[in-house]
Amino acid sequence: MINDKGSIISVKVMTSNMDDRKPVPEMIAELWGYLYGDKGYISSSLERELVNEGGNTALFLKYLN
Repeated sequence: MINDKGSIISVKVMTSNMDDRKPVPEMIAELWGYLYGDKGYISSSLERELVNEGGNTALFLKYLN
């Protein structure tokens, strides 16, 4: 995870068979504000959890090639 300046603020090493979205709530527990991610993180349940639990606003972007 990086901040708006591109500095690494959080890292989570996982096995290859783990869903990338699973550690997100834990990784941002102490953060607030906006969370941006790519299409690999799109999940309505994750977005609801982030808004309900932490007051974060999640914006997941789909990039066109």
